[in-house]
Amino acid sequence: MRIYQFLVIAIVLFADCKTPDIAVSDELQNNAEAMGVKGRQGLQFNQVVRYGGYTTSKVKRGWTKSREFSIAAGFVARFQKAEQKLSFTQITDEQRSGEVLAVNSFKNNEVDLLKGFLSLPFAYEDTYAGTIVPKDEGDEAWEFVIHNPDSSLPRDADCGLARNGTGDEILIRAVKKLEGRSVWGQLDNFGFEFLYRGKVIGAVSVINSGKVWIANDINPALKLVVSSLSTSLMLRHSLQEGFSN
Repeated sequence: MRIYQFLVIAIVLFADCKTPDIAVSDELQNNAEAMGVKGRQGLQFNQVVRYGGYTTSKVKRGWTKSREFSIAAGFVARFQKAEQKLSFTQITDEQRSGEVLAVNSFKNNEVDLLKGFLSLPFAYEDTYAGTIVPKDEGDEAWEFVIHNPDSSLPRDADCGLARNGTGDEILIRAVKKLEGRSVWGQLDNFGFEFLYRGKVIGAVSVINSGKVWIANDINPALKLVVSSLSTSLMLRHSLQEGFSN
């Protein structure tokens, strides 16, 4: 009897230790497939991130003047002195592609340079910023800023914004709840949702290997932006680890 009880307890504990999904909105669950991620963890040499029909080029940590200055000269010039940088090409399931550059650690006075484009209050020193430059002619470039991406106040989940030159915006909202579990007063961000014109169009989990949701009914240009934001946020953690050694 004791052996049986021990096995039951062990099974329950094992099930409870499994990493759950982040709690994404119902509208997104009904309009998107949860895509498991490959390539996020492990060796960073020649790293390529894949999920569903989406993939990246080899991820680079740092910027090379020969290539990145031509595609995002303004962004590179503003953050050239930053220590934690990454860049990659994001490719969608419809073979749309764009260059993504991001920076995770920069001086306080460099934050002010973003205010001309993204007029957000910079309340935290911990800020993640980047740019997405589509290769298709006619598609707008985007810039994004996320405040305190690891954690934020429990009642203030809206932590970032992406915006293009025509004024289109994607609100970035932290997800603090895990599927089937209570919040427990948790301040950590387990993932992020992306809202466009009041509708949730995508989400990313930054737990373990990661997971991505992209709404089926959005246009190809937005799919590129959402996948670029998702991949960038997943890679940000490995970027931090690489510079903490």
